[in-house]
Amino acid sequence: MRADRVRQEAVSEGALAAALDRQRPVPDGYLPLPAHPWQYAMLRDHPALRAAIARGDVRDLGPGGPWFTPTASVRTLYDGRVFLKFSLNVRITNCLRKNAEYELAGAVALTGMLEPVARDLSARFPGCELLREPAYRTLALRTGDPGADRELAEGFGVIVREGLTDRLAPSVTGLLAAAVADEYPTGGAQIGHLLAAHPEGAGPETALACWEAYLRLLVPPVLAAYFDHGVVLEPHLQNVVVGVDGDNWPRQVLFRDLEGTKLLAARHAGTLAALPADVAGPMTYDAPRGWDRVV
Repeated sequence: MRADRVRQEAVSEGALAAALDRQRPVPDGYLPLPAHPWQYAMLRDHPALRAAIARGDVRDLGPGGPWFTPTASVRTLYDGRVFLKFSLNVRITNCLRKNAEYELAGAVALTGMLEPVARDLSARFPGCELLREPAYRTLALRTGDPGADRELAEGFGVIVREGLTDRLAPSVTGLLAAAVADEYPTGGAQIGHLLAAHPEGAGPETALACWEAYLRLLVPPVLAAYFDHGVVLEPHLQNVVVGVDGDNWPRQVLFRDLEGTKLLAARHAGTLAALPADVAGPMTYDAPRGWDRVV
């Protein structure tokens, strides 16, 4: 798309270039905007998009670039270096999985605001890391039809999330906690498979010790984030990556997906006041609701 038909934000100049501009070459005067193939199939006949393509504001370059793999959320893809969180106008579990306007701006704003918190937690609780979301990019067609512009901005918005290698310690393998805890042993990350190779075997006592090791990594920084920093993490099994060592034992936890991370309004009133109300509102909880989410 033409550079003047782009809206983007980043916490640093290199964040967008490293994640998006490297995907594939584009003509001079244009910037690349990758799209989830399912989402593009649903939106490619949108009248405003077809008109933008006809004008040359947007060019459909077709499939290309490096291979990406879908993660558990389906709409977030990973190429081994960076996660790209796309919109997907499909209802999965409890909501339509699109990146609303406030979520695009909110991810970058929250990443900047949480940097000192993330550094403090990783220093105090070795093995704890937060995956930042340092940039987003989307269409800004400015057609004169606010509804169409919003549909396409939200439909094609992509949030950049750090890759696992940015935060995992050497010789540690990242596994989704939901895959480890799966009640059915269908994947290699399921706890029964992990502990089969453990020196102490895969019995109930070893499984319990493994779970306790996971909780020792997970719970203290979550509580410190809430009580010391007024930050609500949402560390359910799909939002935690477990880093395991050569014996498949938990050594790290990585918190992912800032969509569920919130600030306690009373603790961060000054910072939140500097943001647009439609961005600040969705990233805040009052103390009772925040505590309910942590619990």
